Amino acid sequence: LIYSYLPFLIGIVNGQCFSLKHLRWINELMDIVDCFVVFLIPYISIIVMNTIILISLRRMKQSPHEFLFRNHSQLNKIREITRRNASRKMTKLLLAVSTSYLIICAPYASIHTWRLLYGHKIVETKLILLLEKYFHSIYQISFAINFYIYILFDSKFRREWKRLFMKLKINICHCFRHSSFYDNEDSLNPNHSSNCEQFQLMDRNSPCTILTTSGFAFGFKYK
Repeated sequence: LIYSYLPFLIGIVNGQCFSLKHLRWINELMDIVDCFVVFLIPYISIIVMNTIILISLRRMKQSPHEFLFRNHSQLNKIREITRRNASRKMTKLLLAVSTSYLIICAPYASIHTWRLLYGHKIVETKLILLLEKYFHSIYQISFAINFYIYILFDSKFRREWKRLFMKLKINICHCFRHSSFYDNEDSLNPNHSSNCEQFQLMDRNSPCTILTTSGFAFGFKYK
């Protein structure tokens, strides 16, 4: 419901399908709500939480042994250090994802907010409209870039992705080998059709062939 083009808000204006003039204030209000929900609130939350995480990581890096023995004196040291290293890697990955969102969405968020605040006071030029479309295209990249961030920063994700790729490759090779096996068998046995004709000829004379699970069993049929 945040996005503007609801059925009861649009109609035929000057021969075009456009928002109705007497209801256009609803579109503007929904555009403001969209700006708050999609950009402002996530931006503030991500910046605050990233700052807290960075401060915590810096403190843990400055005094790792003191923090370890103060809070985990009863645990195995090697196991706890391994767990902390894995947690630190995951935290860095999440920081990279959230920071990339801030960087990629910043241009479109800025020009979109500026247009909401001052767009009614000035005439929107072709340059502003072009920049908004260009920044909106960059904003769409944020929905697909996380996959590449996971590959770049997470060794476990890379390992699982490589494992999946190798499985797919093995299955494809197995299918090709299976099909080529039968093709080669047919090419190496050119007398296959003549053998079938011989069996038919034998059936006409006296011997008969019976196909069993273990092979061909020959018998005689007297006419």
